[in-house]
Amino acid sequence: MKSLPAILLATAILTLARCAALAQSPAPAQSSPGLALPSASAPSASPSSSLALPSTLSSSSAQSLPSSPATEEPPADPDTAFTTGLAAYENGDYPTARKNFAAAERTATSFALEYNLGNACYQTGDQAAAILHYLRALVLNPRDPDARQNLALARQALNLSVPDPDFLTRLSDSLSVNAWAWILVIFGWAAAYLLFLPRLWRWRGAAPWLLFAASLAIAGIAFTALVQAHLHSHDGVILHADSQFKLSPTSSSQAIGVLQAGEIAEALEQYNGYYKVRAADGRLGWISSLSYAPVYD
Repeated sequence: MKSLPAILLATAILTLARCAALAQSPAPAQSSPGLALPSASAPSASPSSSLALPSTLSSSSAQSLPSSPATEEPPADPDTAFTTGLAAYENGDYPTARKNFAAAERTATSFALEYNLGNACYQTGDQAAAILHYLRALVLNPRDPDARQNLALARQALNLSVPDPDFLTRLSDSLSVNAWAWILVIFGWAAAYLLFLPRLWRWRGAAPWLLFAASLAIAGIAFTALVQAHLHSHDGVILHADSQFKLSPTSSSQAIGVLQAGEIAEALEQYNGYYKVRAADGRLGWISSLSYAPVYD
């Protein structure tokens, strides 16, 4: 029993070091001559289904793909719709793949679904929608290198700059929101428990207090990451080129500017079919909900 503080202290120190390493490590490469698309995995209900996607794709080839509408309605079941979308993608029918992935997304979501929907949007030439779904995929799996690379390439296709994340953003993106929440709960309770544990068990030496300090530090890191994630929880993507930026939420309102497809804007409120948003340059205005989609939907 006397060795328990040392074991817990070692565990806390290793976790703290891992968090620091994740935050300080550079983001995965965000530039490439082609679009790297790994094997697409099926939803958890059908883990054996997979699809080998092309290894490279240029922006120009994505723009020239056929866009004939699908003749059949997507299945109501999300797993079936996802599987149908995979089959359509494998056959090169990207509009049908996108339609089925989008149908599945209406009732379910997963990293694989959002990632493959982003690929289908890119293949049909809709890079703004691709950006939206790659961002949604990265909410679920922040460190996936292929989703990050594809996001960067979709932005490049629209001549948008690839932002350089700061330290806090890299920290928040190193793990999912759920992972940070679990770390905060576990180490927060551990710190509270350890505050009184040495007195109850009459532990001697500095080990219990070092463990308390390490647990408190890890809980603080997790809390900071969650706050940073919350600051971006109202972000959304402009879906159409030259979307009108209006003075008030009405169709007859004066346009005060335009926003470009693929740009990120923060939603402040929603009213009458419009979002009040703050653009990346700080401008405030209203934009139609048809031209804007939140990442955290």
